[in-house]
Amino acid sequence: MANTKIIFYDFETTGLNVYCEDPIELAAVDQDGNTYNRLFKPFEKDISLYVQNLTGITNDMVKDKDYFKDSYHTFLDFIGSSTENVYFIAHNQGFDKLFLKKYLGASFNRNWKFIDSIHFAKLVWPYKSSYSLSSLARSAEIEIIKEHRALNDVTTMIELFKLLSIRFNGSDDYKLYIAKIWKAVNFI
Repeated sequence: MANTKIIFYDFETTGLNVYCEDPIELAAVDQDGNTYNRLFKPFEKDISLYVQNLTGITNDMVKDKDYFKDSYHTFLDFIGSSTENVYFIAHNQGFDKLFLKKYLGASFNRNWKFIDSIHFAKLVWPYKSSYSLSSLARSAEIEIIKEHRALNDVTTMIELFKLLSIRFNGSDDYKLYIAKIWKAVNFI
């Protein structure tokens, strides 16, 4: 899969409304294990106590960080520009993809491909009662380190994706089958 980059990624944010909330953490891991993980200061707002309790990310942790809107280029550098095919994988992709579109603006590449691991899980396990990342990981006996921290969630998602790949393709080497997986779950 020359000229292909596979990126598992996850945002932690100040809330669930992409139009009025801000990223406070972004983590990504590519197919070679290269890692991007940064905290960001929300723009003109504090992190609510609810989000602090959920994520463990406090206002003190981000007070000296950049705003994502001012430093998204670091993520673009991680993605790279010489790659022909880029596949982004997230759990609940619609949410994370909207943040990418909002903040990357003109730098958002319409040729990027997006795979939602929820859709992949529904394809492989159509009768689960819950498709949350933690629920799927627990049922698959994948260790969860700390939920709602971006890098931990990405790590959990990669392990889940490998397991789903075994069920879908007979191999945990999702890199060999990523185009097939994308075609099967291209709902976003």
